[in-house]
Amino acid sequence: MRTSYSLKTRFIATFVLLVVISCLILSLTIGRQASEQAESRIGVQLTDQARYLSKTLDRSMWFWSQEVQLLRAVLSQDNDHSPARITALLLSLKQTMPTFSWIGLTDTEGTVLAATDNLLVGNNISQRPVFKEGIKGLFIGDVHDAVLLAKHLPNPDGEPMKFVDVSMRVHDASGQVTGVLAAHLNWTWARNIRQF
Repeated sequence: MRTSYSLKTRFIATFVLLVVISCLILSLTIGRQASEQAESRIGVQLTDQARYLSKTLDRSMWFWSQEVQLLRAVLSQDNDHSPARITALLLSLKQTMPTFSWIGLTDTEGTVLAATDNLLVGNNISQRPVFKEGIKGLFIGDVHDAVLLAKHLPNPDGEPMKFVDVSMRVHDASGQVTGVLAAHLNWTWARNIRQF
């Protein structure tokens, strides 16, 4: 009788052990599947958010480039090419759209002829991508640190200033290239988009 009790105990213990092991395996499997599903959902959400941000940034950059192109058209059609008149036009756009931190007009050699707040007037920016690429045609650059303007522009938040360049060549009424219209967009507008 002891043997049967011992066998019965062993059978129950084995059964309980198998149930516990089965429960652990089932629990681990369900946990892994739940984790994979959660990761998949998070991945889909992040992908959707990245697509939204990408489209929004693309639309915004298109909008800003259109503003620069419109200013270029005004400059090309305007008969008054005095630095005072050009500066007034540049400043008007900057005041209307404060995302523009700096807008300038260069000659064909890269010397700044007119600029908002007269910043960099007389300086040669021919080695900067904003000029080198803009003289070739429409240029929309990558985000970069402020190089020449960092010490000239107010920086209330104290973080390193980041810009995106938009530039393009300017023509006179006869179609002759007369210089480059260059603009630096403050990157804070993109941070604001990300927060929505």
